[in-house]
Amino acid sequence: GTYSATLDDTSESASFNIAITNVNEAIALSDMNIEVEENIADTEVLLAFPTMDDEGETLTYSINTDSSQRFEITQAGELSLIAGAILNFEEENGFMVEVGATDGENEITGNVTINVLDVNDAPIYTGDPVISVGENVSSMIDLATLTAEDEDNNDLTYSLLDNTDGIFQLTSNTLRLANQQQLDFETLTSYDLELEISDGQAQTLVNLTVNVIDENDAPVFTNGLIASAPENIDVSTAVIQLTATDNNNDDLTYSFIEDTSNLFEIRGNEVSLRNDKSLDFETATSHSITLRVSDGELFSTAQFTINVTNITGYFVSTFATNLSFPIGLDIDNNGNFYTIAAGSNSVNKITPEGVVSILAGSGITGN
Repeated sequence: GTYSATLDDTSESASFNIAITNVNEAIALSDMNIEVEENIADTEVLLAFPTMDDEGETLTYSINTDSSQRFEITQAGELSLIAGAILNFEEENGFMVEVGATDGENEITGNVTINVLDVNDAPIYTGDPVISVGENVSSMIDLATLTAEDEDNNDLTYSLLDNTDGIFQLTSNTLRLANQQQLDFETLTSYDLELEISDGQAQTLVNLTVNVIDENDAPVFTNGLIASAPENIDVSTAVIQLTATDNNNDDLTYSFIEDTSNLFEIRGNEVSLRNDKSLDFETATSHSITLRVSDGELFSTAQFTINVTNITGYFVSTFATNLSFPIGLDIDNNGNFYTIAAGSNSVNKITPEGVVSILAGSGITGN
């Protein structure tokens, strides 16, 4: 601007114009302290500086010193974390960054002290999310010990949110099969579990996979354990037709473990009488045998009961009945026997009580 001044004197006077020239003043940047929670995102602004100085000139910012290499500042003066950088109170709770600013002529620096505030951290799962176990594992065996870390040193609890119908159970942080449960590769090859780990305030969810490893399974008898056989069964007829299943489709063999009566033998998958043996209801009404089925590596056993069916028998005395040279024999539903006596040219009926009557023929030899 221009200013005027008048000087008074008794003898003379004069006027002056005074011009004031603008001078770019130095900018100011004070040292600052800020507090930031440790879980702040890298997209959030930690501190925003003025974009213009007192004279209305645009300020441009830069970071001169950052030993942690975690921070950045835009030219417009917004201080934040570098993309992907994080703060962790437990690792380092304070940082100092030197920030520079310029208006194009003047440049100044200032220190920003960043104090990190502790925030409760969620637990971090440190175990393997994939667990492999053999299908024949017992419920008394530990499948896995689940592990996690908590930076705040809080006590942790583990629980299963999705437990596939109660197949598994957790005791503290130990994974096992639940009581009376078992795995079967042929039925299901893997299970998906959802694990929750809590420190009392924050929770972490973990997806676990339990892979079932195929193992050789023992074969199992599938036929009934009680059989019946008539006492006059032929040695060529099977008393028991043996059947068994093997999940691995191995070839199976059958053998005796015990046969106290020493009456039976195995032919392939059939139990039958030995060639020189027979059943007798009057001697023993049942027999017990113990058999084994094997796939060549594993086996299972079963005890079978063979009930002997009585076949009603009648003793016919040719002397008492005078039936000479009886040939042919038949029986009806009432227990009556029918036979032909060749020596007396007759067809005879014999009742269960032993009464003989002639149905046809003379009953006299030669007639």
